[in-house]
Amino acid sequence: GVIRGMNALQDSAGTQRLFFGDQANAFMWDGATVSTIATGFTGQQDETSNNAATSFSFARFGDFMLLTNGKDAPRVWKTGATASSFPSLPFSTAEIFLTLGPHCLAFNTNNGSLNGSISYEWSDEDDSDDWTPTATNAAGNQQIRGIDGEIIAAVNFGSGIVVAGKDSTFLVSYAGAPFYFPYRPLLRGIGACGKHAMVQANRYLYGMSKAGIWQTDGSGYRYIDTPAIRQLITDEIDTSQLTKVVAWHDDEFSMVNFSIPTTAASGEVGKTLGYNYVNQTWTVATYARSAAVPQQGVFDQPFTAAVDRKIARQNTGLDEHTAAIAASVTTKPLDLGDPNAIKVIDAIMVNLRRSAGTVRARIGSQKDLTDAVSFSEYVTLSEKSDFNFLRGSGALQAGRFITVEFSSASVSAAWAISGFDLFGSKTGQVVT
Repeated sequence: GVIRGMNALQDSAGTQRLFFGDQANAFMWDGATVSTIATGFTGQQDETSNNAATSFSFARFGDFMLLTNGKDAPRVWKTGATASSFPSLPFSTAEIFLTLGPHCLAFNTNNGSLNGSISYEWSDEDDSDDWTPTATNAAGNQQIRGIDGEIIAAVNFGSGIVVAGKDSTFLVSYAGAPFYFPYRPLLRGIGACGKHAMVQANRYLYGMSKAGIWQTDGSGYRYIDTPAIRQLITDEIDTSQLTKVVAWHDDEFSMVNFSIPTTAASGEVGKTLGYNYVNQTWTVATYARSAAVPQQGVFDQPFTAAVDRKIARQNTGLDEHTAAIAASVTTKPLDLGDPNAIKVIDAIMVNLRRSAGTVRARIGSQKDLTDAVSFSEYVTLSEKSDFNFLRGSGALQAGRFITVEFSSASVSAAWAISGFDLFGSKTGQVVT
């Protein structure tokens, strides 16, 4: 199956562990060995009109890891190479596990004494095994009456938990006895399209709903997908598989990432949209991840999973394991100060301040923005600033708009560019 759902913990002995699961099994990696800690799950790989694509939710509780896929009986890993069943639960399935304070919480359960799909339940204090409320324990449950449809996602945010439906959010907080976990409405107008479509980063909460990608500080929200990103999503996303969206935080690059299912990938995640929250810019990556550890901390790098069941330790080295990474930076179409002037580009001078491997540049032109870009041949750049003549090279023509692309596709390529200068002339004017 496809790996969906991932989390990590570092136990009190200092051992780092990675947990992940597919449609049939759950796994644990301790840095040396991968163990199949639970089997017999009956998850479904694809979303249908009635059910989401099955994915695991993992939650750390001390040195334990709670796991559930929303379709089968939850399990808990405590030690060794096998996860065990809970001794007793008032529900037999739960979509999401989280922890807050000294309690474990389960969201969207099938508890028959509640309207489980809009409910959350919590365990006794400091006891992940006792979930049945009695007069002598602190276990309990609550229903969110105002949520639109079922609980889709829930994440820790600040000192509470944000719970999302398709177009509304609620804040669950820890109050202690006797109420323990009251909730209040948070914001309407934002929600989640899947279990893993929300993530906390840099004091904000980010998420993706059917309406787009949003950011909130808990008091207000804004949609951050620019018109170009929104058009890309509209053109490429497979709306029948939205529950496969995966969000995670890469704090090394100040980036919140969303891997989305695309029609080109036959409904699996096929592209990753990265939002840099420092300069508020977007990056579109051709790789996609079916699961990810939401936050760094246990590991120094983001751990993610590809659809082909490979686990990636990102931001490590310069290559894709031993293969070269094709990397490029491309400008938007530049009008160079006059959108109606026809320009002929003769040469480019690049301020290449660091380079290893083969670094290339090429120039493209367009008459209209709807035209395909006509590119020159590649020229190889050296570390010193030098003229690179491109006039008449490849398909490069005179045009109103000019595009510049820098790229590499060699093993261990590493480069940095601080700027560039274009040299050429105007040859005419388009009259509008």
